[in-house]
Amino acid sequence: MRPSPDGRQIAYSRFGSDGALVVRDLESGNTTQLTSDEFTFSQVWSPDGKRIAYGGQKGLKVVDIASKSSTVPKGTEGLPLTPLDWSHDGEFLLCGQNLDDSNASMVSLSLTDGELKTLVASGWNRGRIQNRYCTAVFSRDGRHIAYTAVENGNQDVFVIAADGGGKHRISDAPEADMYPLWSPAGDLLVYTGQDGVWGVRITDGRPESKPRLLRPGAFRKPGFPLGWTKEAGIFYIEYAKVLVLYSLPVDPQTGKARGAPDLLLGVPVGHAHRCAWSPDMKSIAFSQYS
Repeated sequence: MRPSPDGRQIAYSRFGSDGALVVRDLESGNTTQLTSDEFTFSQVWSPDGKRIAYGGQKGLKVVDIASKSSTVPKGTEGLPLTPLDWSHDGEFLLCGQNLDDSNASMVSLSLTDGELKTLVASGWNRGRIQNRYCTAVFSRDGRHIAYTAVENGNQDVFVIAADGGGKHRISDAPEADMYPLWSPAGDLLVYTGQDGVWGVRITDGRPESKPRLLRPGAFRKPGFPLGWTKEAGIFYIEYAKVLVLYSLPVDPQTGKARGAPDLLLGVPVGHAHRCAWSPDMKSIAFSQYS
């Protein structure tokens, strides 16, 4: 999921069904489907909130929200690109480019002429380490990029100049650091560690001091930040495994269903499994993960 620049909408891929790109208005709850021809992922809003870049089975595309028409950016036809962030001046897309099943490069795409510039050719991994995804974001002025990368077997936060030079390590913890976000003012970089949210002030791409812990254990696991609100709060996502219980009439001789499933409980029960009927068929026992 990605919040819109004004914080009024959320873009997401409809997992569990067709994978279409959908926008939800947070005030009314109304949803608008923007795509229908492929499974989508990794949504990135344009700064003006009028377009969304996304990855799909057919590559990188940009959809106009008003017309619902999708286009392939110049110079990206046939390339395995995943959008990561959109520069605040609207001119560049930051993307991951798949190299093989476990590695990728980080590139900058000019939306004006289609020029692709490799920023990190190695050490940047689009896949998972300790079940965490590597990410990258433009600074407010577009001069620098904060990103996570796996180096020497550990995932840390780095800042690099938008032209690919001046790389600086920001974190160096034994645990995985992830999800860097620039503050609305652009002078503070925050990121998530195993023990909470950390922050450090950045000047010309360099950390002014060592990072300090801003808030211990900020997000319940599994969860991670998405972006800043206009009030300097943080949008964050939290996953919950939710299942419901059904009963299904079955022919004991053939093993085939003799009717439609019946919902046993009208509310989700969490991650339930190993159900067992009572002898009188009036109760069901099940185990549940909290």
